[in-house]
Amino acid sequence: MSKQFMAAICLTGFALSGFAASSNTINKANQTVAATISHTTRVWSSSGILQTFEFKEKMVRQGNTIWIERVIPQQANILEAQQHNAEQAGHKHLDKERAAKWITLNSDGSVTLRLVDPENKAVVTVSKAEFSTVRFDGRWQTAYHLVSPDFLKTLTLKKVSKSGVQELVKVDGQQQTAIQWDTLTELPLEMVYQDKDGVRFQKSSITLNPTPSTLPWKNLAGYKQMELSDFLD
Repeated sequence: MSKQFMAAICLTGFALSGFAASSNTINKANQTVAATISHTTRVWSSSGILQTFEFKEKMVRQGNTIWIERVIPQQANILEAQQHNAEQAGHKHLDKERAAKWITLNSDGSVTLRLVDPENKAVVTVSKAEFSTVRFDGRWQTAYHLVSPDFLKTLTLKKVSKSGVQELVKVDGQQQTAIQWDTLTELPLEMVYQDKDGVRFQKSSITLNPTPSTLPWKNLAGYKQMELSDFLD
């Protein structure tokens, strides 16, 4: 399985060698992008069972700030409530999958990661040493574009649509990757990874949304500041 693809589905202005940037690209410093990302994975087992995994995320990106949060359906909230009721009273619980990721690029080039937990009304700072525990590789460019720019450079430009969307492909042995790259938002509108033998299939697609009236990281009044270690048993 492609590590670059997995980084994109778990989570900045650059020039890709071999294909041109759009002449209509807007000012990235002032650009706000809001989107819903839909992920699907299908895997066959040796016993003939096809497993399908699906989930969605919402993303808001502006300047040096990125916000990504899981879309939680009602069925998942019911299960969460049952699990919460079964926990020991007074035990602080942080669901790292449900918490939003608030990622900031600092002036010195470093990256700050916070988890925003609405259940505990807490903004949880994650140290660099703890990034891997929340499935974050610490790379701003990958978080900004949802795919590694270095990986994009290994793909071949197949064609460009009238709207400037680039179709990029790569065949590496038994593995195939196809990306629909939007030069305006600098995001992959669609990423597909699959084995030639059909054992594994992964797809991530993006639907652009209207810009929210209030940016999510501006809507945290009353949230307390915590550290990830505060949730350790």
